[in-house]
Amino acid sequence: VEPRSVTTTKSLGTKAIFEAHIGSTQSNLAVGSQVLLQINTVDIDTMSSYDTSNYLYTVSVSGIYFLYYNVTFNQFDSGMTFAQIYIKDNGGSIYGVCRIDDKEFTADAAYVNKSAHVIKYLNAGNTLGIYYYQIGGTGQADAQQSVSATSTGAESIFGGFLLTEPKAVRKVEQQAGEETVAPDSPL
Repeated sequence: VEPRSVTTTKSLGTKAIFEAHIGSTQSNLAVGSQVLLQINTVDIDTMSSYDTSNYLYTVSVSGIYFLYYNVTFNQFDSGMTFAQIYIKDNGGSIYGVCRIDDKEFTADAAYVNKSAHVIKYLNAGNTLGIYYYQIGGTGQADAQQSVSATSTGAESIFGGFLLTEPKAVRKVEQQAGEETVAPDSPL
């Protein structure tokens, strides 16, 4: 049996891929309310779907996405009860939650880094952002771009990419010609 190659008909076009970072420090994050992190510098955006003015990504193609974030904070207050960082969509669902507990440090922390990733089905038109929520303590935490004076990269990033579209039509190429396989059928 000759080997077959499998491609997605949509994969011949552009795939949804994005990554953005915090362009400058966002200081003194509020306590007791959800704070949308100001991830305002786009590094990659193949579908032009990241809005740097409202810090949200709008899903352009329905499907299964791999989403991730990495955020570096400075000046955590040891008097807080806890803080959380998470992805939140326009429907109010949250996922990829990282919790920062007051037990993680005994004095105000210089730098704390948290990251998460999640695989999620998203519909076209959904909007996503990275949020911070702190209970107790003082609003002194800062979301950092980079903690290294010599670094030109960014430590605080948000990104994702489309893994698969629903019911993608696959084509199977065989030596004798092309054969079209129905959506979701086994090869």
